[in-house]
Amino acid sequence: MESSNWLSPLLGSGLLVSLLLAVMPEGGPKRIGGMVACALLFFTILPGIVPAALNAGGAAASYRESLEEKMRMAEQDAEKEALTLMRQYAGALIEKKAEELSLEIKADCDPAIDENGDIYLYGVTITYRQRPDEEDSVTALKEWMRKTLGIPLKRQKHIR
Repeated sequence: MESSNWLSPLLGSGLLVSLLLAVMPEGGPKRIGGMVACALLFFTILPGIVPAALNAGGAAASYRESLEEKMRMAEQDAEKEALTLMRQYAGALIEKKAEELSLEIKADCDPAIDENGDIYLYGVTITYRQRPDEEDSVTALKEWMRKTLGIPLKRQKHIR
């Protein structure tokens, strides 16, 4: 209920109560009249307060749901960003190690999130820009990724 819908009756009731209390004789009748006047004012304002309170509760629940949805979206965005950063960082790290082994590669990492929410490297695709001269360097890179980054050989894809 809008304030204009219940404010006019409240003002009218207040004016009526004031006039009646002014003309009532002192003593018991005025005390009873005062109680009746309070009840009248209360019941005049009640229809305006109850719907507003109910709407406020609904608005609070709606606001809470909106906040929870925004938090879920922020968590998803943070996960995506973390996976992107892991992909970039791990790729650069592997390419640097390959360069130390005299290999020219492009590393495409596949990070994942486990059931505990931890990010790990699930797999990697290595594309060789030149055919490697020494198979020992390729083997050394495979073993380094297995031992250092925890990527098993079965999840390492090497394209020559």
